[in-house]
Amino acid sequence: MDRDSEIATLRARLAELDVERESLLKRLSSPRARPTAPLIMTSADVTAQSKGREKIALFRRLFAGRQDVFPLRWESSTTGRSGYSPACKNEWKASICGKPQVKCGECPNQNFIPVSDRVIANHLSGEDRGADDARQDRREYIAGVYPLLPDDTCCGS
Repeated sequence: MDRDSEIATLRARLAELDVERESLLKRLSSPRARPTAPLIMTSADVTAQSKGREKIALFRRLFAGRQDVFPLRWESSTTGRSGYSPACKNEWKASICGKPQVKCGECPNQNFIPVSDRVIANHLSGEDRGADDARQDRREYIAGVYPLLPDDTCCGS
């Protein structure tokens, strides 16, 4: 894993921990807090009334994978074919992106977008609201996950 990817992964994990810490502190300060109450946020703790950041933190924990890159779904309006490709800031930029002749994994100009809370919010809303540098010309926003980490392991739950 290169240094930039490692930094992005560490920042994403710290953001997750910040959200979980805030949730735990709120639960501890609640008048209903009991010492025997579980202190790990579960899907039962997140409801329709929960804050967006709590829903995002739960989603990120349930669908954990690589943090340095994620795939976006695409669909060809001419052929009807669809699939997923890594979200890249350089995708389809003239004289930078070599698609379709060059695969994203082999591209010397790859500039993959790391997973962020904005990416997850876009996925959950189904639309690109910007700020993650992904293609904004898509009709719907469906982010995937690469469960296999660079060291050939996957996240435990």
